[in-house]
Amino acid sequence: QVFLQRKCEAMTDLVSLKVNYCFISSLKYISLLKNLTELDLRNNDIVDLTQLDHLSKCEGLAILYLENNPVQHNQLLKEQFLFLFQSQPLKVDVYPTLQSDIRETRIDLMSNKLKLCSATQNQVTFQITFFKHHKVVKADLRNVSISFQELDVFFKFQTSLEQLILVKNGLKIEQFSNLSQKCKQIEIENNSVCLVGLQHTLDNISINNCVIEQISSIQSAQITIISSDLSLVKDFSMLITENLNLVSCSLRQIPRFSNFAPKSLNLSLNKIKMPKKVPDRVHHLNLQNNQIISLRKLRDSKIHSLNVNENRICGLKSIPYLNYLGQLCAQNNPISDSDNIGYLQDNLRLQKIDLSETELFYSPHYLQKMELVEKYIRHTRESEKRQCKHYNMMEKTLSSAVFNRFSAKFRVDMQHTLINKNKKHYNKL
Repeated sequence: QVFLQRKCEAMTDLVSLKVNYCFISSLKYISLLKNLTELDLRNNDIVDLTQLDHLSKCEGLAILYLENNPVQHNQLLKEQFLFLFQSQPLKVDVYPTLQSDIRETRIDLMSNKLKLCSATQNQVTFQITFFKHHKVVKADLRNVSISFQELDVFFKFQTSLEQLILVKNGLKIEQFSNLSQKCKQIEIENNSVCLVGLQHTLDNISINNCVIEQISSIQSAQITIISSDLSLVKDFSMLITENLNLVSCSLRQIPRFSNFAPKSLNLSLNKIKMPKKVPDRVHHLNLQNNQIISLRKLRDSKIHSLNVNENRICGLKSIPYLNYLGQLCAQNNPISDSDNIGYLQDNLRLQKIDLSETELFYSPHYLQKMELVEKYIRHTRESEKRQCKHYNMMEKTLSSAVFNRFSAKFRVDMQHTLINKNKKHYNKL
């Protein structure tokens, strides 16, 4: 050890070094041998796994012997070599499959963002507890076999974690109670998950093709669940969000919300045939690519935009009952009767109508009829604004100081007089 300390600086051109039975425990000075290609350290006292970090500075190192050192029994020896020598063709006697494992495993830790994935279709094994002493703000773990015990330890140590991605890990996530409250984005795909223990508000959580075994209250700006079984969810009010996406989840009806409901609800690619009225808080409803044949039960909903593209809707008779509707998308439906265009003129808030790829769209004079409907809506809306303005002026006059000297009865009589003088505004008043 003392010899290496004193002589390594003078041996920088050395390409091969053999040091056996010398009680070496530190590799600090060997890192100075930049041209080293072969190193034999068998039968020494190397215990600390982090000593191998020094060898990564020997960029030309191709052969390493470490047999009969205590470090070879370290449970994280494999992870250390994979992490240090990702781009180096190193052969190690205590890890004979290192090169094939390197070809299958990709590890990147730049700017505290960890990406660990399989380079092939095969799932790889890597103990993520190896990173417990690295400060990680993003963890992207794809096609890597992980146990929940490992993941839970990882959560405890990663107090700065902001984003978590878990894809195809052969994993059942039992709970999230140890997850850092700084973590605002979660993506889980092809795993089993119990959505419990999330005690802080998220920006986004996405669950894709997962088995949801248990679920409790989740609060997030956006919640997306795709191709997952939701049979355990009886009341969707526990999903507290402004934007809820339940896509391709085999839903047959609008979900039940007993209390809180989202403003935007995306139920595309499900099996809904007759959608029921949605809660008043839902303003944007996406029912694209379902099996809808009628919107009759959706009447009196206060939705502002409705997307029913790719369904089986034949008529638009229910549209006039959606009094708050400002945008309607109904592409690719079997709407053929041109009379359906007339139903649209009673929705004075409609500003965008898309009926492309319907049979009606290809009918003669379709564009001219739609233009007439839009003009009618625009004219009626402007007329209502003028009536409203006139009514407000009359109200202002009635409430002015001039009339404050008169009795309430006289005020009522005066209102009736003004009404009679303005017959065409009578209904509005």
